[in-house]
Amino acid sequence: LEKDGDIWSLSNGSWVLRHSLSVSNLLMHQGDCFYSTHAGGYVWSNLELGLLVSRDEGDTWEVISSPVDGYLFGAFENDNRLVATTADGIWEISFGPIQGCTDASACNYDEAASLDGGSCDYSCCPGPGCCHAGTVWDISLQQCVVAEPAYLNEPGETAVLNPCYFDSDDDGLVDVNDLMNLLTVYNLACGEIPETTASWQCGDPLEYQGYDYATVQIGEQCWFAENLRAENYRNGEEMLSDVIGNQWEYLAEGACAVYGESDGCEEAEFYSACDPIESLNAFGRLYNWYAVNNIHEICPSTWHVPTDVEWDVLDEAMGGGNLTDEALKSTVGWNSDNGTNASGFSAIPSGKRDVPGGDFIDAGDTGGWWSSTENGATYAWTRLLNTTASELVRYGPNKKDGYSIRCIKDAE
Repeated sequence: LEKDGDIWSLSNGSWVLRHSLSVSNLLMHQGDCFYSTHAGGYVWSNLELGLLVSRDEGDTWEVISSPVDGYLFGAFENDNRLVATTADGIWEISFGPIQGCTDASACNYDEAASLDGGSCDYSCCPGPGCCHAGTVWDISLQQCVVAEPAYLNEPGETAVLNPCYFDSDDDGLVDVNDLMNLLTVYNLACGEIPETTASWQCGDPLEYQGYDYATVQIGEQCWFAENLRAENYRNGEEMLSDVIGNQWEYLAEGACAVYGESDGCEEAEFYSACDPIESLNAFGRLYNWYAVNNIHEICPSTWHVPTDVEWDVLDEAMGGGNLTDEALKSTVGWNSDNGTNASGFSAIPSGKRDVPGGDFIDAGDTGGWWSSTENGATYAWTRLLNTTASELVRYGPNKKDGYSIRCIKDAE
């Protein structure tokens, strides 16, 4: 056989290079495969089966002979190419697996890769490098979530079930709600879609971390109608709490507190505000801004802490000025100037935890709620209602102060 100046012959069923105009001898011999230069490329020959393929400088393969149908012999060099003949003797060239990081939780995950080359990187932040023990990075949510293996040890006769695996609503507890969720899919085959029931609507209670929050529709927005009282982030991780006195002002991480739980507490006229149990029931919890700005999120899934702009939208929906003040305030609980609560927002005077000092002040006189929007490196925007102003006040306090949180539903 003559091909582009190279002379090949079939001897005892094997192809042998007899002469080449490019070189006078073979450059490499490995097992039953010969390689030689050919037009600046390579010629591959299997002496046992008589397969002959060449590659030119453009890195494309050309079949010179295909005497054996359906034979697949392997990869060419390091480019992961496979060659086989079809039943009608036509050659097919396919590319092998693409190497890269195949772990979807890694920083450098390559969706196209099918062969892990050991190059996965887990050091990025935000990313896997930020996740605490017991949590893993969720690439779709772009946050750390609780790792939920079905078992705490190897499955078997003595296997221990993992409670987190059964926490269907991500509130950090396995409770009756999870049992009810399980019953909705009872007796269904794996993968079978259950019949849909009435979907949740704004105005319905929303269960989160063992507590049912009232919700209210105001204009195009859906809000919590009471202050957040969660001690854990969305993924179940517990935030810092029980911080004593002036230690509060030195924090640079997310923390929560119950009004009156330590020294330095101003009483309210209509609540025993310095009784932590009563103030928790009346006011929820107070949070510094670092709890708001946390990768794990503090509001339930599909909810978030409102932005500064979203607070403006609420103000405009209520008419602005004293109209907003009256419509948002609850009808009882304020030391003076109770509102009409025409909006159903039920704003209560939950006070604040002040810095410096970490004292609890202004319960009965002021209610303040964080936004997720910064006001420079040291401050962030809040909204205040109080007994001395007749409007929803935009205020930018220190991020270390403790204020309430109202969650708002994500836009559809």
